[in-house]
Amino acid sequence: MRVVLLIIICLLFHLSSCLPNIADKKIYIKCLQIDSANRIDWYITSLIGGFSRSTILLATKSKEEVIIKSHGITNINIDRGKRLLFIESTDELENFGDTDSLNFGTDYKAIFNTKGFYMNDAESRYSRLQIQKINSSVPHNVNSDF
Repeated sequence: MRVVLLIIICLLFHLSSCLPNIADKKIYIKCLQIDSANRIDWYITSLIGGFSRSTILLATKSKEEVIIKSHGITNINIDRGKRLLFIESTDELENFGDTDSLNFGTDYKAIFNTKGFYMNDAESRYSRLQIQKINSSVPHNVNSDF
């Protein structure tokens, strides 16, 4: 009996090593191309509602800089002329207290707006991308604002 149990445990460990690491899987919700070398990505890592925080990051050719991680992000937009990134959220953004802006990258500023609404959260946008048959496992330039 112990031998059978040991074999089952060994098989489970072996099979688990063959599975892809889904903890690191990014599900891209919206990507904004700043210029030929820089992009803003909004992604989540889980489709379980309320479980995965949204991540907004600046992706350059040489590195990725996390701008913010928070629950409740409902939209991002960019004004290239004014060098501003607008982040909408349903609630106060975690880890930023009363601040309403944040500098990132070389010369961009993120502006926070807490007037977002839940029907535009990441999971809802992911469903709309699936309807359009968009591969959200890679960065894309598809507008999910509809």
